Amino acid sequence: LTCLGVRRSLRHPRPAADFTLLRAATTAVGNAAMVLLSVTQFAVALCLALFLTERWGYSVLAAALAL
Repeated sequence: LTCLGVRRSLRHPRPAADFTLLRAATTAVGNAAMVLLSVTQFAVALCLALFLTERWGYSVLAAALAL
């Protein structure tokens, strides 16, 4: 569904999302850095929750409160 929205925005005369901003190198690098940071934060939170519940024996609620 997202792909269809992007495709339509690229072809529409007045698009809902302006993708010409991504042509600037600084914007593209900034967006890539934010995606990398977001994925890393999610992975750390997931691994920490699994570590607390599997290795240290925390309950799910205790692990959630610890995070």
